[in-house]
Amino acid sequence: FRLKQTDYDQSIAYSDLKAIEFMDSNDSNFMEVFPNPFSTELNMNFNTNWAQKATLQLIDSSGKTIYGEKLDLANGRSRKVLDLSNIKAGVYALRLSNDSGVLYSKLIKAE
Repeated sequence: FRLKQTDYDQSIAYSDLKAIEFMDSNDSNFMEVFPNPFSTELNMNFNTNWAQKATLQLIDSSGKTIYGEKLDLANGRSRKVLDLSNIKAGVYALRLSNDSGVLYSKLIKAE
């Protein structure tokens, strides 16, 4: 994400891009997605307490799955990089699901 600040004199400043982390209630499993917005590549870091299978989906604003993949996540930290240079600019949802639950992340593909 990135913050936009508008001062009283109407000058505008933007913060640096920051990664977003999604954590479960015990803060031991998470998915980190960056940069957002992205232009070509999307980086994902996963941390899990045990090896597990998961399904990764990229969903467009009409609800259509435009990318899907089965993942074998290792115990500990895993990384995945997606080349999404071929998709149109817009708003997307990234969905990661397994037997334990579902995580969503809102993504923005820049021009």
